[in-house]
Amino acid sequence: MKIYQYSLSTAWDISTASYDSKSFDISGEESFPSGLFFKSDGTKFYIIGFNNYKIYQYSLSTAWDISTASYDSKNFNVSSQDNGPSNLFFKPDGSKFYITGITYDSIYQFNINPTGEVLISELFVFDLENPSSNAYKSCLVSIVGTGLDNLKFYIGEYDGVSNTYSEVTLTGTSNSRTGSLTLSGDNRRGLVWKAEVDGDTVVITKLIITYTKW
Repeated sequence: MKIYQYSLSTAWDISTASYDSKSFDISGEESFPSGLFFKSDGTKFYIIGFNNYKIYQYSLSTAWDISTASYDSKNFNVSSQDNGPSNLFFKPDGSKFYITGITYDSIYQFNINPTGEVLISELFVFDLENPSSNAYKSCLVSIVGTGLDNLKFYIGEYDGVSNTYSEVTLTGTSNSRTGSLTLSGDNRRGLVWKAEVDGDTVVITKLIITYTKW
């Protein structure tokens, strides 16, 4: 699978296009690409695909010249949201990106921290095959790290189709924060969590989530 580069003698008029005889092979990362996005200055691009359900990041040593591209060895898996990702779009300042998915016909939003690394993580922590065993009524969250006053933390309840998130109200210092949340316990199929940065970069060194059953 390759990306091919074309030039237009009249800007934005596709009928004036000609092939630049330049291409870049992405098959080492994705064999079924479904979406492509270029950074506005032409120095990076991103692809998304059906094969691995991931977004891959690339850099160009010469802006807009696809033959100078190289893989950055950075990727992000979106299969927790949709296993049929079909396209992607970045906010102009690079702090968010969005994907569309054909499995659930939805648009998903992701945050990115100031260093360009995705700072959303999800973890299925309970039995997905036996929903009746996952009726939890509450949870306690304990977080240790730095910059935690810039952190938002969410617990999501998974019903087999989508996640319903609730924010955990955290109290404490920038190095140690705790919080609790009451859950619905409606015979859910699993629980997930996610963390979002609101401002400066956050470093989490320890995370403990304790659940209580009904």
